Amino acid sequence: MKLSQRNQKNLIFAAAAGFTGFALRALLYRIGFDEKNILSASHPLHLVTLVLTAAVAGYLVFRVRKQEEDTAAGSPWVRFLVGLLGGCFLFLHGITLARELSGLLTVLRCAGAMIGAGAMMVSVFPPLKSRRVQMLCHGLITAFFALDMLCRYRDWSGNPQLPDYVFHVLCAICLSLCSYHRLAFDAGLAKPRRHSFCCLMALYLCMTCLVGPEGWEFYLGGAFWAAACLFTPATPKKEAKDVPA
Repeated sequence: MKLSQRNQKNLIFAAAAGFTGFALRALLYRIGFDEKNILSASHPLHLVTLVLTAAVAGYLVFRVRKQEEDTAAGSPWVRFLVGLLGGCFLFLHGITLARELSGLLTVLRCAGAMIGAGAMMVSVFPPLKSRRVQMLCHGLITAFFALDMLCRYRDWSGNPQLPDYVFHVLCAICLSLCSYHRLAFDAGLAKPRRHSFCCLMALYLCMTCLVGPEGWEFYLGGAFWAAACLFTPATPKKEAKDVPA
């Protein structure tokens, strides 16, 4: 099966918008510093990126509200490849953190990245059918993104340059919600439209945040994970009872 035509268009739109956001921020970090080497929150390029983000969010809300409840799932092997790439980049992020271990928060982020990467790779493996294992993996991924957001808050709260972290905050929130709503499928509490919106916004924001003071590995991994989550059926299937071996 392939993604529905509407989901394909939404995915292409989010990726194209993310590339635009990436280009705007790349230009901002090239020409946006003042004589004190500070990025102004009122810089035109930053304001344009904010307007773009609001426009993308509004458009996706409109698109997702018209989405059917039963959208088609994507190919499990395509989802596996995309999710595997996400796990690899997240693992690379963990290795980067391991080289700079200093303090409890960094250790927690490093361990969370390694565990989250492993859970991500396991969760997208096509032969895996057990709902309990899926719930465990998606629970670990959700916990990692939430923990990572809390750990980063210390750096964000002490940074006077709003352009440095405002999109990263939004991205962390969307990644956490994206994983949370993916976990809801396993629990039979899926909200397909919210799930699609959070995945698409996470994809857009991850691509936009590839430029900035923080490591790009995390955001590239997050982008692949958000895309992989879009290959989830809107209506979760009932799990077959485990048959004793």
